[in-house]
Amino acid sequence: GDVAATAYGLPANQTGGEIVVMSDPLLLGTFSTDASGTFRGQVSLPSSIGSGNHTVVLALPGTSVSVGLQVNQLLLPKTGSSGSDGLTELALWLVTTGIFVSALRRRRGLVA
Repeated sequence: GDVAATAYGLPANQTGGEIVVMSDPLLLGTFSTDASGTFRGQVSLPSSIGSGNHTVVLALPGTSVSVGLQVNQLLLPKTGSSGSDGLTELALWLVTTGIFVSALRRRRGLVA
């Protein structure tokens, strides 16, 4: 996912700043500050980053700012059946057998 950030009070008109996630030091991107020393932007987190607490550092020559970041894995609800427990096959067999038996009874009733 993406992480948006705004930082105030940095040195004005700076270029070449780096955004680094420190859990396993990885450069996420670079940034610049405007005339008031403000940075606004966003970076993408790699899919390899693990769940848990991480530190993100915005670094300029002679200045750095760090912030904590908590990453939570998105878990989607499990749906459907893998069929590995055999219940799906059993239910399908019972329904099919019931339809077959019902059709036989009707047929015998009509013939008799």
